[in-house]
Amino acid sequence: MTDRTKIVINGAGEVGWNAAELIAVTSPNDSLELVLIDIPESTLAGKARKLKEVIKAMQFNNQYRNITITSAFNNDPHLEDYLEGASLVINAAGFPRNREFMYKGKPTTFTERSQLDVANSENTMAIAHLVGKYAKGALFLQV
Repeated sequence: MTDRTKIVINGAGEVGWNAAELIAVTSPNDSLELVLIDIPESTLAGKARKLKEVIKAMQFNNQYRNITITSAFNNDPHLEDYLEGASLVINAAGFPRNREFMYKGKPTTFTERSQLDVANSENTMAIAHLVGKYAKGALFLQV
């Protein structure tokens, strides 16, 4: 039985997606578990499927790589299960600038960087707390 490397990416937008794709196709570990966590459920499931297709297409000489892709949502009651055993947690989550989104139950548009910093720091602290609790020993990368 080989050891599996577990990497959790919180925020599957452009930065998180690109990180997941690069990790999946360049990882030297043949037994990799990637977990993508994000809020918009509809796009996340599609990105997980796309990532599986990219991995399949990039396999040279038909070598099988045991890569598991899991998608979870920020309000998932099993979030701690997804974090447990992770060796790396990448936090790429963040609110967009100059676009409307739901923030604390209200439609909101942040136009100033300082507004984003406050809202994003709340998310960073929340995921950092969960990593400290459920993924002890994991490297936490904030991007």
